[in-house]
Amino acid sequence: MTPETLAYTAGLIDGEGNIGVQGIKPAGHHKRPNHYLVVRISMCDLPIIEWLHDTFGGFVTTRTNHPSRQNNNRRPQWAWAIYSSDAQIFLEQVLPYLQVKRRQAELAIEFQTFTSAHPMHWKKNRTAEIVNRKDEYRHQISQLNLNRGALVELHHDYLHPSF
Repeated sequence: MTPETLAYTAGLIDGEGNIGVQGIKPAGHHKRPNHYLVVRISMCDLPIIEWLHDTFGGFVTTRTNHPSRQNNNRRPQWAWAIYSSDAQIFLEQVLPYLQVKRRQAELAIEFQTFTSAHPMHWKKNRTAEIVNRKDEYRHQISQLNLNRGALVELHHDYLHPSF
């Protein structure tokens, strides 16, 4: 992968993307929630979404029937997403080029490393301690996503280096 491709992709993440940890609520015999890493880019430009899929794998979905898009003559919105360990590999590739969402990516990589070391496939691994730590990662990344404007201020010198 060329540095130009990775830098372009990092720009898409910074501008149109989302890095997060999502939780699956307990159901059935599962007594505790499970968490997974997701990186998503959403936009109305399908060729870019298809390029992401062809270049990095992952999944493509559309939101043509979403209530916010009905009766508005709005174009369909497409999303590319990559999950779990595939998302970690992707983030490790683009991390050097991320500006706005660098800290989210760092935490997401830490989360996935922790998750891989503590698989929750077996009931014995679903301890409250592990679930709480994963939920803390989810909360930290979510807070960073909410405070994105404040992060741009923190990285102002990095975004606009003086020569």
